[in-house]
Amino acid sequence: LPPYGSELMPLEWLWSWLKYSRICNFAPHDADELNERAVAELNALKRDETLLRSFFHASALPMPRTLLS
Repeated sequence: LPPYGSELMPLEWLWSWLKYSRICNFAPHDADELNERAVAELNALKRDETLLRSFFHASALPMPRTLLS
């Protein structure tokens, strides 16, 4: 992946989805609670291949071979 280029980074789409969809109204008491929630959401995302692919499709980056199969 390039060092920086938001239009090329699938992670930018992932963080946007996490921030505005999954934890948008979450008010943690501290950083540890926020971290636990973010990690839980990301662990759940591991099982959603369709959503993971959508982050690559939204970016201008070509799809990795491992996600093509």
